[in-house]
Amino acid sequence: MSLLITTSRYPTRRTRTFCKDFVSVIPRSAYITRGHANLIDIASYAKLHNFTHFGIVSVWKGNPGKIMFYKITGDTYMQVSPIMYLKGVATTKDLKRPRFSKRNISTLCFKIKSVFPFMQELAEIFNAKIIHSDESYNCDIICVFKPMPKDILKLKFIHFILSEEQYVEVGPILKIKLMDVPRNVSLSFNT
Repeated sequence: MSLLITTSRYPTRRTRTFCKDFVSVIPRSAYITRGHANLIDIASYAKLHNFTHFGIVSVWKGNPGKIMFYKITGDTYMQVSPIMYLKGVATTKDLKRPRFSKRNISTLCFKIKSVFPFMQELAEIFNAKIIHSDESYNCDIICVFKPMPKDILKLKFIHFILSEEQYVEVGPILKIKLMDVPRNVSLSFNT
């Protein structure tokens, strides 16, 4: 597995819906409800189930506010860059379309026009391949990054339906701002 997603404590219904939508378009990912688990419990669960990273979605004014990512290495875990601040989210419920079923997806590609900070880090976290807009590709899900004013990026997920030979938007639409983690501190599972 690649990425485990959970929420901060006391999530709103909208945040839980966003998490389920987000995980539905990321191959080898899963969502768990947090309950009363602390960070060490989440890291232990992720390690036990062979996840390489886990992300925690925080709530801001009733909506998903940011995603902090952690990497698991051996008996330690540490917060890694970037912190993904969510400036706007449209869930599948908002867009009035069904949630995507990820049964047959295995590859995620980031389609970009130009390189921006943290692209490599995000590709590692999501286990994605980076392709440029003029390249040919063979991907199940394509995440398109569109730059917007004020260093904000708009993310849309696209799936190619072979039987109908057409591209369809799936999953949530995100407006994000990426920030660096102030310091990298490794924490042990035993602390």
